[in-house]
Amino acid sequence: MTDAIAVARTRAVDLVYWKDAKSSGLALCVGLVAFYVVGVMGWSSLGTACLVLAGHLALRLAYYNLMAPRPSMPADWISEAEVQEQVAAITKTINAAAKAAFALTCGANPALTTQWIGGLAAVALLCRLLTTTGLLFSLFVAAFAVPRTYEAKQAEIDAALVVASTKARELRDVAFVAVKEKVAKAFPSTVKSPEAEKKKL
Repeated sequence: MTDAIAVARTRAVDLVYWKDAKSSGLALCVGLVAFYVVGVMGWSSLGTACLVLAGHLALRLAYYNLMAPRPSMPADWISEAEVQEQVAAITKTINAAAKAAFALTCGANPALTTQWIGGLAAVALLCRLLTTTGLLFSLFVAAFAVPRTYEAKQAEIDAALVVASTKARELRDVAFVAVKEKVAKAFPSTVKSPEAEKKKL
């Protein structure tokens, strides 16, 4: 199972980095055709997916009944031992995800929660401006364009990202302080001042 995931990840990375120009070009063309059908021709995403799957099954039906013998079916697709090997990793992943979700929803990590708020708000705004299909199309095109661009101009992009991340952290800190001050003014009894804490000690 782990090997299959690693192979799939490697293939995806090879596609977006254009390691094989023919495969990457074919994947890009297929994606563009799909977005054209959905975004321009007005087909729904579900309808397009069902049509593609129907065509795929029809081709396989014709191929394995008219042109080539069917492959033999394995007795077991996955063994019990293989599942047991992954139990520890799956449990670790679930616990990590649960801890992150708890920290996010309960505000245990204000920086993380602020980042999620900003990210979700940005996605909502982009969907409003571009529509969901337009946003997905932009992300799809970026997936095939950004990695190669970054590979060619890594130093300049890294420097720009450092400046942008510094500015973003400054803005986040300013916004967090402003929100905290407004909450303190609106609900003075719920915010403990440093002087009150010292008196308790």
